[in-house]
Amino acid sequence: MDRQEAYRKAGIYVELAKAVVPLKKAVLFGSYVSGVPDGHSDIDIGLFVDSLVEGEYWDKVVCLQSLTHKVDVRIEPHLFIRCEDRSGFGEEVEKTGVVIEENR
Repeated sequence: MDRQEAYRKAGIYVELAKAVVPLKKAVLFGSYVSGVPDGHSDIDIGLFVDSLVEGEYWDKVVCLQSLTHKVDVRIEPHLFIRCEDRSGFGEEVEKTGVVIEENR
């Protein structure tokens, strides 16, 4: 799959994901952004929310993962709650990725 196709599929997926989480920002990152995808590359998408109801994180992750079957199973959603990103991974995704959609 080429980069343009990955971007297209990411956009379709994000539209579906908005029905599952209160999406603030969606970012494509990983090999399709860094320029080195291969035949086994997944489509990494960071999904950023400000908050979720306590205890529903994993339910949302399962729902988001199941949506991949509607677009492309190579999509790998990564759900980030902004105030709870202690590792800094979400921040790195925002710095290095390409914004697909942002709701302010």
